[in-house]
Amino acid sequence: MSVTSGVQGMGAGDEERHLVDAARGGDHRAFEALVLKYQDRIYRLIQRLVSGSDVVDDLAQEVFIRAYRSIGDFKGESSLYTWLYKIALNLCRNHYRTRGRRPQHEELDEADGAIGIEAAGGTPEDEVFRKEFWDHLRSGLDELPAEQREAVVFCDLEGMSYEEMAGVIGVPIGTVRSRIFRGRRALQERLAPFHAASAGTQGRST
Repeated sequence: MSVTSGVQGMGAGDEERHLVDAARGGDHRAFEALVLKYQDRIYRLIQRLVSGSDVVDDLAQEVFIRAYRSIGDFKGESSLYTWLYKIALNLCRNHYRTRGRRPQHEELDEADGAIGIEAAGGTPEDEVFRKEFWDHLRSGLDELPAEQREAVVFCDLEGMSYEEMAGVIGVPIGTVRSRIFRGRRALQERLAPFHAASAGTQGRST
């Protein structure tokens, strides 16, 4: 019986547990199904943490190589995606330690998460404003200390709960809250000149 036929009729949680159990037993097709389910999320996460497109593909591939090698050790004490996120986070941290550099600037898309602004319309001026905002946001994220950038990305762009973040990052929930607060405040300070300049431009245009 194929993996796909074995999970038909199951709920999402049961389906994933079935695939994980099969993958732990050496079923390559089950593991491939898990890769297909999570590869886009893992790629997006690494892109947000690392930016430079020259290494995102390699790091994303390495996440699943390591997951494949250690899937037998996954006990199901956390969700699979938080386990994969933890692998991805450790790889990103190792990348920075090895390369000894800060993230390279890369654009964020407006659909990238909860941090955003409301646009009043769809005029060309609105499009320019939104693009400039997201460019400033990407630059602001890149300038944050790593621990604050991780917290903001996980919470505001990935939508993770404090409990999930604590498990992935490996710190108490109180520390998670503190890093999110400090990261958000630092972003607000970095974006303040942009908002001020935008307000002045909009005021002159009225």
